[in-house]
Amino acid sequence: MRRLLLLGCLLLPLPAAAQSGDAFCAGLQRAIQLAANGFLEVPLNEHLIPGTIEQRRGVLEDQDGPARAALIVVVYADPTRRETAALESHFHGYAERVARCLPGAASNGPLPVARGVMSSWQTEQARIRLRRDAGDLYSDPAKVEITVASRW
Repeated sequence: MRRLLLLGCLLLPLPAAAQSGDAFCAGLQRAIQLAANGFLEVPLNEHLIPGTIEQRRGVLEDQDGPARAALIVVVYADPTRRETAALESHFHGYAERVARCLPGAASNGPLPVARGVMSSWQTEQARIRLRRDAGDLYSDPAKVEITVASRW
């Protein structure tokens, strides 16, 4: 009986959490491909990466080059700014997921930045940043966000 139960468990489809990793990677890869033309083809009402809280187009201004088109995706937010363990856990979880999705990408981080920590990856088409922001004392929530920016 135990063998049948074990066999039955092995034949069941993957749980949603396991399947979401594939959907996350597919969404991240699609965002990287759309970076080439400035994210102009991103539908305004569609979230490319499943499970995101907010998605917006913007501009990333680096010290080392020109302004670049960017897609900013919030994957976790805590308006109370009290759940520091959950914020840290989400940051590390997403860092592992991004690294798994981009095995050949050059990586950097995590490094301390203003109000938080940031890790980054670079592919041939895009720069990807994962940022943990502790928020401020007034209106900005603590959050974890992914930014995909074009390389040119």
